[in-house]
Amino acid sequence: MDVPPRIRRTVGSLAGGAWALGICLAAPSAAPAQDETVVNGQTRIVSATETRDDFVIDPGGTAAIAGTGFLTVEDLLAQGLTTVADGGRLDAATFNLINTGQLQSAGDVNVVGDAIVGGAGSGLNATGGTFDASSLYLNAAAVSAVGADAVVTVTSLTRLNAAALTVAGAVRAGADVEFLTASAGVVQDGGTLTSGGRIRLAGGSTLTIDAGGRAVTGGALELGGGGLLVNGVAEVGAGLDYANATVTVGDGGLLSSSGAVEGAGGAIDLQSGGTFRLNGTWTTDRFELTQGARLTGNATLNTANGVLVEGTLAPGTSPGTMTVNGPFATGSTAVLDIELNPVAASVVPQPGVDFDQIAVNGDAVIDGGTLRASQFASGSLVRGTRYDFLVADRLTVLDPLTLQNQTSLRLISVYDATTYSLIVGRDGPYAGLGVGFNQRAVGGALDAAVTNPALAGLLDALDTLPSDAATAASLNALSGEIYGTHLTALNRSSLQFLDAVGGRDVGFPLVCGTCGVTRPGQSGLQGWIESYGAGGHVDGDGNAAPADLGTAGVAVGLSRIFGGPGGCVEVGAFYGYESMTVRVPEVDSTVTDEIHRVGGSVRASAGRTYARLSGFAGASAGEALRSFQVDSPLFPLSDRTRGEFDGTLAAGDAEAGLLHGSSSAYLMPVAGLRYVRVDRDAFAESGGVSALAVEESSLDELRARVGLRAGRRLALWSNLPANGTFEAFYSRDLTAGTVGDFRANLVADPTAAFTARGTDFDADRFVLGPGLTLGDGPVRLSGQYRAGFGDAAVLHAGDVRLEVCF
Repeated sequence: MDVPPRIRRTVGSLAGGAWALGICLAAPSAAPAQDETVVNGQTRIVSATETRDDFVIDPGGTAAIAGTGFLTVEDLLAQGLTTVADGGRLDAATFNLINTGQLQSAGDVNVVGDAIVGGAGSGLNATGGTFDASSLYLNAAAVSAVGADAVVTVTSLTRLNAAALTVAGAVRAGADVEFLTASAGVVQDGGTLTSGGRIRLAGGSTLTIDAGGRAVTGGALELGGGGLLVNGVAEVGAGLDYANATVTVGDGGLLSSSGAVEGAGGAIDLQSGGTFRLNGTWTTDRFELTQGARLTGNATLNTANGVLVEGTLAPGTSPGTMTVNGPFATGSTAVLDIELNPVAASVVPQPGVDFDQIAVNGDAVIDGGTLRASQFASGSLVRGTRYDFLVADRLTVLDPLTLQNQTSLRLISVYDATTYSLIVGRDGPYAGLGVGFNQRAVGGALDAAVTNPALAGLLDALDTLPSDAATAASLNALSGEIYGTHLTALNRSSLQFLDAVGGRDVGFPLVCGTCGVTRPGQSGLQGWIESYGAGGHVDGDGNAAPADLGTAGVAVGLSRIFGGPGGCVEVGAFYGYESMTVRVPEVDSTVTDEIHRVGGSVRASAGRTYARLSGFAGASAGEALRSFQVDSPLFPLSDRTRGEFDGTLAAGDAEAGLLHGSSSAYLMPVAGLRYVRVDRDAFAESGGVSALAVEESSLDELRARVGLRAGRRLALWSNLPANGTFEAFYSRDLTAGTVGDFRANLVADPTAAFTARGTDFDADRFVLGPGLTLGDGPVRLSGQYRAGFGDAAVLHAGDVRLEVCF
């Protein structure tokens, strides 16, 4: 049986009917595929595997490939409706939907060659499955859609010419995708449009990427006078050309581009909430980053008329560099988003590698905005590391950036004529650094005032010192500890003054016999003048630093001696002037006082018994000079303060002894009590940020004393009586008055208040004093040296006294 070369089967002999015919011909060789035409009003159902050569669907005709159907054709020409059910398949060498031709596919369509959709009413509607073609052409008012469950894959060119394409699923083009002659593309939520080459718009065409949609191109995006609206994501692989076109990035939209971006006569409208991520160059006349918009990436901006930032500028891609060739400025709503990476100590961080940087080859003007700093890489930022996040040929700061610190450490912002920088500072409470009373007290005061901008310079300096130990040492210097040491030094000066004026008791005679008064009814008048000085050192006590003391003074007195039936009484008065200096070299502090004392005494002797009661009141006028220096390599701080203050002093001295021996040699044990007190008025230092306001302060000390005085006549000159003298005393403070406390606050912030104290002068005090007295008549000249010492203090004193009877 001969087999005809081609069998053509026509569907439509039954009007309005639908039928399928299968012919099986047995032949010695395979028969060629048949042509087939589906005519108007007819429906052709393919439910099994079939092969056709030419497959034509006339207007009004329908070809339906069922879920079990598989139709293979050489050429498909459809002006009617073609449907492919889920599970069904259509393979074609060529594919043409023209005029009113429609494809509705939930199955799989594979076109070996070109797939062409064109003409009013034509369209490709893929609701599911796959559609694969070598090339895809949508022409002449064709309206096509790719559903959420569909995937369209085109190995080469995809072109729209006066057509429309809506993508809710995936369109994957291996080469260029072109929108020509007023074509329109929409990538809907969940949809993706991917091009291995360019995406090109021309002739007023538009591409819209809805929120949740995505368009990706491996090549350039060329708009050619069209329009791009991005509310989803547009990723451009190799440059963006928006000449005579408008690119709009809406709220939530992301436009990402690598390569060159340029567009003469065009515009990029980056709206609030939109992001432009650029890793390439952008050449534009001027760019204004609007409030709420975001520009990020490793970009180079070439601009003749500048970049104005009112939105968020985030250089790099964690981290990176953004270069601006031209003027640069920020406004009040600007946000500079800077990321930092830790580096090792003493390592200089590299821009673009260890931190984000904005590099301006031109003038930069900062007129407000926010500096938002965060840490990107893991690890710990190192104290003192400097990150120059903005560099310019010339930097002008009209209104500094407000720092928004999102790291775990304190960051300090600083700028100069060319550079705006972030510096890592020490973080954590200052009180925790202290190992001594003063350090903890001052640290706690700074913790309470850490947000005060008036203290920013001080805190910046403290926080960029190389170690916690260096910061703690600066807290000592800030405490003004000398004002505590000064209180104790004044009381110690009063004790030395009592030693000096009481030195008249060491020489023989004591009272009776002075000025020849030995019997009842006799009296005598004696005057004396004494010059004295003292100096010494007090060790530090682990809290306050060591101190050096020095005094020099003169005292004069006048007394009347009265003889009585059982002994003699002397009543006298005295005045003393003294200059005292206290130095604490470790904290570069000095206090100098001028002291005036006025007092009186009553001495009495009866037989071998001796007693004395004396006291004084005084006034002091002091001046303090303090230097405060923080040797921070980044924020060095040097400050000098000066304070002036007045004070009052008081003292009382009572002692009694019993004389053993005679004028040629004697020994007298003595016991007594001494009380000294100082009150210092409140005052405020002048100076810089370290100036203190010191409250009224006082310190008193009650000491019990035991000791002895001794003397012996010396044969030095035959016609000049001489006596060698010696005294030794031990005293102990009974009131814990050897450490001076005071209350103060920083002048710059009254809430930064603290209590500090000076060094401890020791509760126990030993005094040893050899001396020499010349003459025993109406004129007597005496000199004495005294060494006062304890565990921490050694004080040396000396005096020369002239006594004259009238």
